[in-house]
Amino acid sequence: MRTFLVCFFLCFLGKFPLNAQLNYYTFGDPHLTNQASENLPSLLGDHTKTGEFYPVTLYTGFTNNFIRASDLSAFSAQTEISREDMAAYLGKLKPVNQFWAGYNAPLFQFFFNVPKKRKPFISFGFGAGHRTDFNFDVNREFLELLIRGNKNMAGQTVPLAPQLNLLSYNQLFLTASTVFRIIPWKNAQVVTIKPAVRVRYLSGLACVRMPSPTLNMYTDPEGRYLDFDTDLRINMSSIADTPTLNDFASQGEFNLNSPGKGWGFDLGAGITVLRNLQLHAALNDLGGITFNRNVINYSKQGTVRYDG
Repeated sequence: MRTFLVCFFLCFLGKFPLNAQLNYYTFGDPHLTNQASENLPSLLGDHTKTGEFYPVTLYTGFTNNFIRASDLSAFSAQTEISREDMAAYLGKLKPVNQFWAGYNAPLFQFFFNVPKKRKPFISFGFGAGHRTDFNFDVNREFLELLIRGNKNMAGQTVPLAPQLNLLSYNQLFLTASTVFRIIPWKNAQVVTIKPAVRVRYLSGLACVRMPSPTLNMYTDPEGRYLDFDTDLRINMSSIADTPTLNDFASQGEFNLNSPGKGWGFDLGAGITVLRNLQLHAALNDLGGITFNRNVINYSKQGTVRYDG
């Protein structure tokens, strides 16, 4: 059974399937296993006779772990949300609540098999693309402050600590896999193992990182002032000297002359035990990007008071 998280198609240079995070539907479609090898490298070359070429594609989506569609439906059905319903919702929040959004835009992908005795023996693939990931993490107290305000926090020191991270990069990849027969059976079945590797050259365009932020808020019992104790650090880098939308867009999304350089590695292995039984495992996103140009490091420690 195929699970489509989001199914929407745009008519431009073919179809652009849009879905959240991993492209889960490719695991169930035998015609798209080469694209699925981005997440499970050992799927490379499966169900491919000679070769496949994919032009520009787009995968995008968003998700969170603090509000569900059923919550939104319940709130929208009410003319006024009661305190009890809001307290019940706040009680279900996790200590760390996350929001993620991003997109993956392969520019092109080409895959082909090298046969041996008319059967695929070695599979290769190469391509280029762009990826952007954004996540925003907040604790339960931060969301309660946004929803209820700070009246219920009077006389208390409340930790807030929001955390924002963003990474945008281009990549060139080369991937390969091969098949080994390890146990021949009398009934003509053969157990095979298929190791695979994907190597990616990463060109970082922009990065925002907030390592372990601390932000504590104290509300005066009479509401006369707010105190914020801060220990914040923000590390940023961008392809543009001044990180504005116009300057960033003028550099081009697929620009390889970027402030960040690095390598990424994905390792995988698959085993076929029976004709219809395959097991696959992968270790993804090894490596990283080092930003050494247009770097901005911001830090703020101390106490700030707001009167009024």
